[in-house]
Amino acid sequence: MAIRPERSLRGEAVATSRINLRDCFTEFTLSSMSRFFASLRMTEGEGFAMTLRVRLLRRFAPRKDTWRDFFRDLVPIILFSLLLVGCLPESEKEKPKGAEMKIYIIPIGDVEKDNLLRLSWALREQFEAAFEIGEPLPLSEYAYRAERRQYFATPILEELKQNIPEDAEKVLGVLDVDIFVPTLNFIFGQADLDGRVALVSLTRLREEFYGNSKNEKLFIERAAKEAVHELGHTFGLRHCLNLKCVMRFSNSLSDTDIKGVNFCEDCKRKLR
Repeated sequence: MAIRPERSLRGEAVATSRINLRDCFTEFTLSSMSRFFASLRMTEGEGFAMTLRVRLLRRFAPRKDTWRDFFRDLVPIILFSLLLVGCLPESEKEKPKGAEMKIYIIPIGDVEKDNLLRLSWALREQFEAAFEIGEPLPLSEYAYRAERRQYFATPILEELKQNIPEDAEKVLGVLDVDIFVPTLNFIFGQADLDGRVALVSLTRLREEFYGNSKNEKLFIERAAKEAVHELGHTFGLRHCLNLKCVMRFSNSLSDTDIKGVNFCEDCKRKLR
């Protein structure tokens, strides 16, 4: 009876171990590529659907004895996948949320950067857009009305229109002074209806303005509501009668505190 040398048995065990490692790597790769191909599925309503299933990969997956041959056969599959994605129409490619729109937040005059950052984070929750803090603009003294100790908002809004960044879809100007329009004692903000620019003032949103103790959380909530409100106007939304809708008109700060930061269902439909 012939007996295999012990060395051969160990060598066979090593070879088997390599094959098992290779098979595990194959399964992992196929699983990852399966998720990748699933992302190529066409959106509903486009007229057809395309899904590349992992069983095709499993059928043609290489069963070689060396890593070199394994990767040699796998690379063309990956390259073909990338080529396929490049050939898809632009409308069929999955885009990052909000990649089609950029909204700039531009400080006007002296505005704390921390407030701008926190405002941008809050706005990202409401709009499918990329928010970027732009270069600051000086606060025009031409708009100041000494008899009222306030700034006239309309000239500031007009100046903002002249400084829209080239890649901006919308611009939100943020200032920290008290503003008004002739028909009202004060305003929290102003916007061009269905336009590109809006303004929001932070001054009257602070508890300290009314002689109360500082409440930073409440201040940011109010700023977010008024910013969303004014940007909503630039998307064509008018004032809403829903008490909880962010597009509800705030005649006083209590109105701002009552309404929410979200759009009601009716306003959401108008935004689409």
